[in-house]
Amino acid sequence: MVAMPELLFFVLVGVMIYCLVDIATSESSQVRNLPKWAWFILVLALPPVGMLLWFFFGRPPRTYASGERWPGTAASGLGAESPPRRPRRTRPASVESMDDEATIRARIAERDELLARWAEEDRRRQDGQA
Repeated sequence: MVAMPELLFFVLVGVMIYCLVDIATSESSQVRNLPKWAWFILVLALPPVGMLLWFFFGRPPRTYASGERWPGTAASGLGAESPPRRPRRTRPASVESMDDEATIRARIAERDELLARWAEEDRRRQDGQA
């Protein structure tokens, strides 16, 4: 069983790592009161105090809608507007979608013949071994 001081140590280390990653991934223009590098040093130098200060005074404001975990995932009309989305890249049309119906039917017939030939070969093998 883990003793209480050890558990507290692991929780503090976990929260410190979370804070440092949060500082590193936040946009510099959104960080409040101090530059990112100063917050980084503050959290490393004064762990419990620096972490609390980061959460209350340095962390960028989160403007997610109610119940939304990531920006842009809530139903439209709830809460703040999501950032503009980049258009998705479209995939080039597959070869089969560009073929006409006659070509598709010919490919299906070719595959059916191949399957029939394989089934016949299996029957011959089983008859020869039995």
